[in-house]
Amino acid sequence: MSKWTRFEARFPQLVIRYRWPIIVVSIVLIALAAAGTRHLGFSNSYRTFFEPTNPNRMALDLVENTYTKDDGLLLVVAPKNGEVFSPETLAIIAELTEQSWQVPHSNRVDSVTNFQHSVALDDDLFVGDLVPGSACIGRAGFSTHKGHRARRARSGEQPCIYGRSCECHQRQSSSTGDR
Repeated sequence: MSKWTRFEARFPQLVIRYRWPIIVVSIVLIALAAAGTRHLGFSNSYRTFFEPTNPNRMALDLVENTYTKDDGLLLVVAPKNGEVFSPETLAIIAELTEQSWQVPHSNRVDSVTNFQHSVALDDDLFVGDLVPGSACIGRAGFSTHKGHRARRARSGEQPCIYGRSCECHQRQSSSTGDR
């Protein structure tokens, strides 16, 4: 009989004989390991992968110090009625967009209420808001059914906004802010 075979035969007997000490030691080891989990974390910074003296990291630091960091925040608005372009929902999105400018270090805020819509007619280029008169949202004359359809159609034509700020069926909208 080999040593391995004898061990296989004796191991279950040892576990059964010393089950209580094994259970207590296992619980203590699990508790010690769990106590260290508070120090675990996830960082999405590129700096964790490179030493401070790495030329690539130094180049990234130089670009960010010269221009700005590209950190983003995404706020999603999903109305219960499923209609993003209703006056009530647009009023909420417009207010959220305005308040997003107050976030410290904000330098850009995108949303359907401040998205620039461009139209070319013959040799002329017209640029205007996707949602015209964002300040007038919710007032009389703004909530026509024809206006809802026109805004929905215009948002679907915009590759920058379709699938990003408005979901394919216009059931949710998002505002993004870069800092």
